[in-house]
Amino acid sequence: MFSKFEKNESILLKTLRLFSLFIVFLTCSTVIASEKQTMVTGYGTSVDQAIVKGLTQAISQISGVNVDSKEINRYNSTRTSERRGDKSESNGSLSRSSGGEVKLKTQGLISRYEVLDTKRASDGMVEVTMRVYVNKYTAPGLSPNNRRKLAVIPIRFENRAYRIGERIDGKKLSQLLTQKIVNAFTQVRRFAILDREYMREYTQEKDLILSPDANIQQQARLGQVLGADYMVVGTISEADIRQSQQKLVTGEILNEYSGLVNIDYRIVAMSTRQVKWSDTVTVEVDNDIAYERGWNEMPSSKVTQLLLDELAHQLVNKVTDNIYPIRIISAANGIVILNQGGSSISSGETLAVYNLGKELRDPYTGEKLGNIESIAARIIVDRVTPKVAYARIIEGDESQMSKKAIVRRVPQSRSPRKNMISLESAPSGKPQTGGVVLPFDR
Repeated sequence: MFSKFEKNESILLKTLRLFSLFIVFLTCSTVIASEKQTMVTGYGTSVDQAIVKGLTQAISQISGVNVDSKEINRYNSTRTSERRGDKSESNGSLSRSSGGEVKLKTQGLISRYEVLDTKRASDGMVEVTMRVYVNKYTAPGLSPNNRRKLAVIPIRFENRAYRIGERIDGKKLSQLLTQKIVNAFTQVRRFAILDREYMREYTQEKDLILSPDANIQQQARLGQVLGADYMVVGTISEADIRQSQQKLVTGEILNEYSGLVNIDYRIVAMSTRQVKWSDTVTVEVDNDIAYERGWNEMPSSKVTQLLLDELAHQLVNKVTDNIYPIRIISAANGIVILNQGGSSISSGETLAVYNLGKELRDPYTGEKLGNIESIAARIIVDRVTPKVAYARIIEGDESQMSKKAIVRRVPQSRSPRKNMISLESAPSGKPQTGGVVLPFDR
């Protein structure tokens, strides 16, 4: 009675073996995804339907499933009237019925599967037991799950054009500043930075992967797009730096600059839209600053780039210094190695080392505010690599620095004396900036 059914199963198994060999041949050249194995049982009115059900179940187990459900409630009311002589009676009733609908959506890529057993259940349904291998793509590099995911939203602009030495279109200024902020955050290496600008290019690449020209295994790359934990949003509130020229007796022409640029920005939690941090960064320029930095001998286009670099680094440093203060990796023989490098820190920069003391909490909300910080040493950066920085101790001693010590930037001033933080005059045992405590810190 079951011989025809078993014969179909034998043909199916042979076909699956050939299909599996073909898949193995395809994956020998390159491995873009790891295989996850699972055992499933599928039910259906036919072998094919049971297999499809089993494959869907396997993808659901490994890749997850979206559930879209809705419930429909129906209310029916009835009323009956009965007349008895001169009197009439009326009775009413209300009945409720409900119906539900659930839609399951799965997304995944089956690399191969094996039918281990096929039988017909007592109710006539076909039961198929399978071992299924699902391709699970692993993105290259460090896992983004180890870092907070941050999206820099294009900076808003209120004017059609601004003047930063030269006249610059508002949209172009926004694009330049946004890119420089992305660059600065990426250099810090503390966040997983998500792209929110090149959407058209991403869509084109996705369409290519989904096209018949691409190997089907390439589709394992899809469905991996990350959502942001936090968004950086901002507005150019003011940008007006005027340029004038001065002709020297030697015939040399020097550029002079005066004005400022303001950027208002916020760090917003994606899930709640709560503003976690809000501040303004300002770059102010006058002739003295221009001469100190050699801008008077540069073309205005170069000065614009340098100003935007400074704005971006101010913004990123304020955010990271409060969330992820610079830490000491190693300290020996007067040399201190810091866990930041690249463009996030500069050679010749003076920094202060603080030991952390008692934890501080807000008496009203109970929120963690940081720790009491006491200064332990001053260091100056001598060398910067893409990932770390090397500094030497110029005041204090490495024995005074605890293992959990943090490093903070010294506010810059035109007067060299104001840049110096003395160990004697520094506030000891009093809290500095407490830091921003985000949900991950609790």
